[in-house]
Amino acid sequence: MKPENRLWNGPVLVLWTTLAVGAMVAAIWGAFHGAEPQALRAIIRATARTSLALYALGFAAGPLGTLVPGSFSKYLLKNRRYLGLSFGISHLYHLAAILLLVLHGASGNLGGLAAILPGGFLYLWIFFMMATSNDQAVRWLGARRWKRLHRVGTYLIFLGFLKGFGLPVAQDPLAYGPFFALLLGLLGLRFAAWRASRNRAEPVPG
Repeated sequence: MKPENRLWNGPVLVLWTTLAVGAMVAAIWGAFHGAEPQALRAIIRATARTSLALYALGFAAGPLGTLVPGSFSKYLLKNRRYLGLSFGISHLYHLAAILLLVLHGASGNLGGLAAILPGGFLYLWIFFMMATSNDQAVRWLGARRWKRLHRVGTYLIFLGFLKGFGLPVAQDPLAYGPFFALLLGLLGLRFAAWRASRNRAEPVPG
């Protein structure tokens, strides 16, 4: 895939994500032949992983641009806004499956609506970030305030993933361990990029 290909750049990327995740959800639903709670649980697991994959690409864009500049990191940086919107779309599918499972009365270890409500704050932040992922919102909020609010949201989402994939690691390390390791790797990548930027900014001793 060439980064300049318009089929994989900009708003079209969000459209492809919507269609691809939607097709995945439909396929999972069909595979369970009407077993609604089981299908919804499988959709929740699958969309958590697609959301993490899209989030990871956006989260890594800046650090990769600093550490290993090239066509791929340039592509990620160019499309970071649309990767964020794509993540939001994937997570809306995730939220819909959770709510349907709760309404079905089979939320099980999700803990029911009372336990899910605290996560509503995170979804509100995701909605805010999606609604303000445009140039008009940057002008309205001011570039500095916009950047600060989106950075806070980015790390709140990171903490949500860390909790979602970290807590079950002890019970099922094969299923959750790789994703938890990915999150730790993303954090390490950010730290390495910060150190590299700091070192470049420091004056060279005379």
